[in-house]
Amino acid sequence: MEKIETSDEDLVAAADEALKSFAEGLERLHIESGAPSLRQIEKREGRRTISAAAISEALNGKRLPSLDFVLELVRRLTANDDVAGRRWHEKWIKTKSAQKKAAMARKRVKAASAATAGVLAPAPHLLVPPPSAAAGVDSSDTGERLDEVRREAMRWATSHVAAAAVLVDEAMKQADRIKQVALEEAERTRISAEVRRVRSMELQESARELREEASELREEALELRNRALADERLAKQTLAEARLEAGALVRADQEEALRLLNPTTDQPTEEPIPINSPSFTVPDLSDISWADKLRALHAYRAEIRRGLEGTAWED
Repeated sequence: MEKIETSDEDLVAAADEALKSFAEGLERLHIESGAPSLRQIEKREGRRTISAAAISEALNGKRLPSLDFVLELVRRLTANDDVAGRRWHEKWIKTKSAQKKAAMARKRVKAASAATAGVLAPAPHLLVPPPSAAAGVDSSDTGERLDEVRREAMRWATSHVAAAAVLVDEAMKQADRIKQVALEEAERTRISAEVRRVRSMELQESARELREEASELREEALELRNRALADERLAKQTLAEARLEAGALVRADQEEALRLLNPTTDQPTEEPIPINSPSFTVPDLSDISWADKLRALHAYRAEIRRGLEGTAWED
């Protein structure tokens, strides 16, 4: 019976760890090159064709890709860096060597498992009844035969129990590795979910701040609109009052000018009293702006005052 080497499980674990490290290195190289999409890597020019599905398997560590595939992927991620290509060539050789050793170890484990498939089956020679003294066999021979059967049974049980213990130990180690992988995957999933949750909360907070800012801007716009409407109403009211006041001033000045130009006296006269000043004409204020009207009105009043100061009245 072929025995299981004590280092077989270590070889298998080392191969698994080498493949995991190799995949993590490729993933790190992918991130350092800017994390292009798998389709972008597939469409880049190269010496051979590589598919997005094969790239995904290599990055996830599902299996060790061929050397040509690895070198082509490294060339596309590093822009044909020869130093990086040689470095990954050496990494691939080490990983492949570890996998070959693990394959041989698995074969030895499988052979030992097949050899111990009948652990619980009784040894065939134990089912043979011991020789009987009644059949004419010497009792001393019978005792020796029984002792031999017992020793053979002990050797058989010891070897099978040892093999069974090795298989149980290997199964427990394999279960521990599976459990560890499951825990690591669960931890990665939890971290990814936590990152997505935090990102979602940040986006929600940003959206809330934007809504508040938009609400403040709407309120400010409404306030400015109300102020503009109030200012417009006040301007219209002020303009109307100014027009009324200007019209009243124009009428008053015109009446005063007419009264000064045509004064009334107690002695009747056939002709109006002459005024030693230039003839006054009331300006036409119908087709000019209100500002020009006010300026013309003030000039008109000043001209009247200057004329009255130099006027001589005859008896």
